[in-house]
Amino acid sequence: MKKLPSDLLEAESFLLKAVESSLSDTNHNRVSSQFRFEGLRVTPIVFRLYEALSSQSIDCLIITPDTGSTALAKRDYSSFKDSIYELKDVVENTSVLESLPFLLVISPQPYDYEIFYKLCNSYSGRIFMLNGKLEDSAIGIGSVGRERRKIFLKSWIDIFWIEPLKSGALLRVYPDQWAIFKKTNNLYSFFKYYEKKPDQETIFLDLA
Repeated sequence: MKKLPSDLLEAESFLLKAVESSLSDTNHNRVSSQFRFEGLRVTPIVFRLYEALSSQSIDCLIITPDTGSTALAKRDYSSFKDSIYELKDVVENTSVLESLPFLLVISPQPYDYEIFYKLCNSYSGRIFMLNGKLEDSAIGIGSVGRERRKIFLKSWIDIFWIEPLKSGALLRVYPDQWAIFKKTNNLYSFFKYYEKKPDQETIFLDLA
């Protein structure tokens, strides 16, 4: 993908393309995406994605991380309330997941790690995580726990990623490679592809 989306809706169309492309990849059942914009509300993005998938007869549930976010989602998207579940509820009652091929999980955080880990290990279908943040500073976590978390995080594939940078932008739309865009006079132009996500030092050196 050698083009940056011009607005959020176009970015969401890129996200849908990535999700659709990933559905044929049977090697990865844990897929994730990141919209790296400060203050962005991701719940509306998830529901628009849910609608797009439903229109293609792709059945899925929306999993919210806590009681408060579940209540808000059911209030704001009442027409979809039967497809909205709190994370702990599906872990405690896995029967709701039977014969369901797809889950959309909204923004699990480090403190959700243990229960989210249980869900992922008890569910054989595809899990799509949007704007998850499962990394931890590892304070108070033993070496075994840290290693288990690292292995778990490596089991995910980023199928969509968009992130503004100081002098450019980073984009990934599966199945395309990671792409860096360079910013010059407020215009972004494609700069380079990477086979895997470049680290901060690589990005800094390439855009310097």
